[in-house]
Amino acid sequence: MADPDSNNEYWKSADAGTRLDVDEAILDYLLYTAVKALLKDRQARKHDSIPTPERRKADLPLQMVECQFSLPYCLHDLRLTLAAFLVMFHFNYPDHRCSSTVQFRLCLLKFAALFTRRMEASESSLAPPTLQTLKAQHQQRAKAFLSHYDVTLSLDLTPFGNSLPFPESVQQAQRRRVLCASVSDLLADHYGSPNSLSLLDTLPSFMALSAAQNTLQGNNVTYLWMRLAARYMAEAVLEQYLIYGAHGSDIIQEAFAYGFDPESISASDSEELAITNLFWGGEDGREVQGWEEIRDEHLKALLPPEGVPLQLHLRSLEADELSLVEFEDNVMEFLARLLEAQPHPLLMQFERGRLDGFSRKETRTLKDSVGFS
Repeated sequence: MADPDSNNEYWKSADAGTRLDVDEAILDYLLYTAVKALLKDRQARKHDSIPTPERRKADLPLQMVECQFSLPYCLHDLRLTLAAFLVMFHFNYPDHRCSSTVQFRLCLLKFAALFTRRMEASESSLAPPTLQTLKAQHQQRAKAFLSHYDVTLSLDLTPFGNSLPFPESVQQAQRRRVLCASVSDLLADHYGSPNSLSLLDTLPSFMALSAAQNTLQGNNVTYLWMRLAARYMAEAVLEQYLIYGAHGSDIIQEAFAYGFDPESISASDSEELAITNLFWGGEDGREVQGWEEIRDEHLKALLPPEGVPLQLHLRSLEADELSLVEFEDNVMEFLARLLEAQPHPLLMQFERGRLDGFSRKETRTLKDSVGFS
């Protein structure tokens, strides 16, 4: 970067469009590095506990999510440089719509922060009233969807009300087993408590991220993504029963309430529209081919075979085909692939001395034009 005095002179003379372009490039860089830091931190915590100062640093990306998305979380240490930059950007450009790449990285950061930090309590954990509000919103969304498109209508879900919940001793054992393999069993008092984020709570954010990726690429969803999405739903159900001590069929209905149903969306809800469009099969108005079969396969896998107790079936399912620990690893791999699938931020390309599609000379010229050296 140029020295401070020359930068001050540059910004005095730079037009608003140039300042916005540079600030958005900085934002893109911060988002990319924040997601990367979250994923790296999560992998480190899988094998060992992280000292308290390092955990505080790892809270930063979630604080960044809070600032940029205006989510109803409590804001914490705004002295942190990156969080402060996001506040500044939002203040300076309140009506600006960022590029599709930046919008995608924002969605990626939001989901990554929620998913990777959900098993432990931290300064950035959602306050209980906020979490309850979030749950109510998700339940209302599922209720609206199911009023037009009940995917469980033909199934007998009564065992999920009659044979559950699991005994507390079983729930505790399951929590410690998952935590020991995923993060640390020292966190067992938070994971599985009413104040912790569950897979079911993060499922809508996963869908929103997938919709953002789909919009960015302009492609139809793939067979592999549909299997990941359906497994997310099934794993969310298993976690609710085995870890959170839930009972009843409402959990299943909420988790699997996704598909192509234009009647269930509000015209003003652009995110919900984008999620619904994930499952749009084309101009004939049908659902994307293969989704109903894949969803129903995972839904029916939760039902016990005749003569097998439900609790035994669910425990066996989680220990084998639908391992929560294995699923955590699959989602982490998915996030890493999404992060690297997009072009690197311009500032990273500047650092290596050449922009994609530009010669080194053209890159130098462009760097000079926006005040970098």
